[in-house]
Amino acid sequence: AALRDSDGAVAALAPAAVPEAPIPAWAPTFMRLYGRPTKPGIPEVLDAWPEGEARPSYDQARRFLRSVDAISRAMGRMGPRALQSMRAYVARDVSGLWPGAVFIGDGHTYKQEVAHPVHGRPFRPEVTVILDVFTRRWVGWSVALAENTWSVADALRHAVSTTTQCAILYYDHGSGAENATWDDEVTGLAARLGITKLHSAPWSSQARGVVERFNSSVLHKVARARPTYVGQRMDGEARRHAYKVTRSEIKAAGAARLLPAWSEFIADIEAAMVAYNARPHSSLGKIVDPVTGKRRHQSPDDAWAQAIAEGWTPDPLPADEARALFRPAVRRTVRRALVEWIGNEYFAPELEALHGEKVMVSYDLHDASRVSVSLLDGRYVCEAAWGGHKRDYLPKTFVRHAEERRVAGKLARLDAHREVALAELGPRLLDHRPAEPLPADLLQAAEAEAM
Repeated sequence: AALRDSDGAVAALAPAAVPEAPIPAWAPTFMRLYGRPTKPGIPEVLDAWPEGEARPSYDQARRFLRSVDAISRAMGRMGPRALQSMRAYVARDVSGLWPGAVFIGDGHTYKQEVAHPVHGRPFRPEVTVILDVFTRRWVGWSVALAENTWSVADALRHAVSTTTQCAILYYDHGSGAENATWDDEVTGLAARLGITKLHSAPWSSQARGVVERFNSSVLHKVARARPTYVGQRMDGEARRHAYKVTRSEIKAAGAARLLPAWSEFIADIEAAMVAYNARPHSSLGKIVDPVTGKRRHQSPDDAWAQAIAEGWTPDPLPADEARALFRPAVRRTVRRALVEWIGNEYFAPELEALHGEKVMVSYDLHDASRVSVSLLDGRYVCEAAWGGHKRDYLPKTFVRHAEERRVAGKLARLDAHREVALAELGPRLLDHRPAEPLPADLLQAAEAEAM
């Protein structure tokens, strides 16, 4: 009655709170043994219990585990990255953005074997994609033999020259976009393009969910259309069959019928980009379809067109400016009207007055015949042509230089594997010893006996 009078009838009828059970003395030991990445069960934990310590029964341990929250139960059994899938997260609102405000990119090892563009053997290329966060539109892409600085740069060049320039590029902490080529205050791509480059925190792929979902829902789907798909959903027997057929046909005839040509792979990516941008996207607003008259989600193309209709104007980078800005650049010192780069020396009379000064040299990845020289503040000086003091009979392009380094590293790794394989044979039973000549006195005695 006193509780009813002080707190009201409802509070008086509520059941009393059940006091929490005290934590058992054996709980720290149990959680230490239970929280291992091998994920032992309760019987294994009890079998490994230290001698001399009080040990709970199976039922006591099971009841205790049920009283512990899910995060605490998973600590130690799951790594920090896996635990992120159980923790709270902050959803990002993009309603205050506009097309081109934030581009997000990612490199993805394609889940399909295609014919290498040089030697024709099976390999898996690296596809780098750029998406617009506001409209979810696929705005740019590039393919390469492996993710590297220039595959990311080429994907961004494709995006800003065909759609619009961006204010922020959001990329992961991989080597493709976190290096001096991007970040140098003078020669870096970010500084020259006037964009802000941001990186997601380590172990937080959820922060890049926009592009991570794209990889699984779009690129994986494209790869599954071919019999040389090698993803997790591929039947193991079919994958082994495709592997054997492609290798045997290449060995016999130099080409495999199942293996898509490089041009077919490029055509698949281009067709996928058109289809994706025209398909309704669940994260975009709803509209009335002009053909069917039914309500549906906008496609990325619809969202892009709506932004233009509401007054936003695309600002793509002109092609000639893109070629100049996306040229890689390095600092070099002028010596007697010459600048040097990867063993090639470039000459221009205008450089004579800059002897001993540092300049910015930008170059074409595929054309080694000339470079562009500017002062460190960005003022253009001249074009320098490949000339005297040659180390090679022909100038070496950056791509060729990088390919030679890659092949040299591959050969070094093969040598290391060869040494390991030979070492597995173990010590030889008989060591070979070179023949030693007999002493002169023994030879003379043998000859005397023979006579």
